[in-house]
Amino acid sequence: MIVEVLWTPNGGRLVVELPDHGVLIRCELATDTFVEVIKRIDIEKVKELEIMVGDNPLISTTQFPNPPTQRQVGEYYITMGMAPEGMASKLNQIAQRLNITLHAELFPME
Repeated sequence: MIVEVLWTPNGGRLVVELPDHGVLIRCELATDTFVEVIKRIDIEKVKELEIMVGDNPLISTTQFPNPPTQRQVGEYYITMGMAPEGMASKLNQIAQRLNITLHAELFPME
């Protein structure tokens, strides 16, 4: 059951439902949605998975020189630089490995 909706009507292409957390997320930008979902799942649990984005860890405590682009969340840095399709794929990979339910969908480009 969804109990919280974070929804931007004309937001980014990435929309994610986390039924176990009772939340539906679509932020203004797909990158914002991606970061918000990782925060909701638990950034420390995601870091423990040691998922890579290219040659860099998805979650790190180190800020890398550009590239890659990173988003700081507390003491952690989330590696960005993926298309919405790549973000959806990474989120599905995270959900599978953590055995949680997650539905990531992409709105068509307008």
